[in-house]
Amino acid sequence: MHGVLAPPGAPLLVWLATLVADERRAIRNRISLTRRALYSATLPYLTRLEASVLTRAERVLTMSSHTADLVVRDGLVPASRVKCGPVQSTPRSSLRRQTMPTGREFCLSGGWTTPARASSGSDAS
Repeated sequence: MHGVLAPPGAPLLVWLATLVADERRAIRNRISLTRRALYSATLPYLTRLEASVLTRAERVLTMSSHTADLVVRDGLVPASRVKCGPVQSTPRSSLRRQTMPTGREFCLSGGWTTPARASSGSDAS
């Protein structure tokens, strides 16, 4: 959600593990009633912030197909701007340039790979 602080028009690349609502739903029954009340009260605001960042993002990288499906199904990000795959740590010397749909470039540290290519050792773009 830090992307909400980016100036208007700034290119956003979002790395997303889970949506706030999905994460909170998973722990709801394991937290105190006080915390549940707090989470329920803040969830609508946080969900709006999250949605504003995701809809502005030029690319959304998700850790799971579940999260990728949610952001597309909820209409937050078109499927063409979502990429799903495990992030594996790589040495700093192996930073790779990636290109966003708009043609802007960014550097990605970590081996963004598909599961099939991860086992073969080759990276996906």
